[in-house]
Amino acid sequence: MIKRYIQSEIERWIQDGNNALLVTGARQVGKTYVIRNCLKNQNVNYIEFNFIEQPELVQLFKNSTDTKDFLMRLSLVANKPLSKGMIIFFDEIQEVKDFITKIKFLVDDGTYKYVLSGSLLGVELNGLKSAPVGYMQILDMYPLAFHEFVDALGIQKNIIDILEECYKERKTVDEFIHK
Repeated sequence: MIKRYIQSEIERWIQDGNNALLVTGARQVGKTYVIRNCLKNQNVNYIEFNFIEQPELVQLFKNSTDTKDFLMRLSLVANKPLSKGMIIFFDEIQEVKDFITKIKFLVDDGTYKYVLSGSLLGVELNGLKSAPVGYMQILDMYPLAFHEFVDALGIQKNIIDILEECYKERKTVDEFIHK
């Protein structure tokens, strides 16, 4: 598994975050994958909903009258019982225009913790009215950084240190290292 820098921030939120967490970024950078792995690695009780794979959720959200009604409807479509303190993971939130602006009410309810993920482009195009300040932490995820890439290849830190030194001092990198 590729270790992403954002993992430690997500794991920190899982342990002691009180507000919702939004992980946003370009398509296909691994947002869903990293969130799922962090939730599994932290061994927390969670359930996942995906607004693209489960399009009925979009209507469920739009037709709910308030937070209590939404949570009741959500429990009807859940594949396991919702329990107090559970983390609810909403993926592909760019499909529901007002979801981010209404997360405040779900957080205020306090029954569950919420992690959300969505494509940066989709979230912006669907017109985010306002991020609920104090109710949501936002993490931007980017494509693989160079250090994440070389770490995934198994290149040792001492080799990276040599390359960084060569770069800073404008020295030639040994041909053996190139190969």
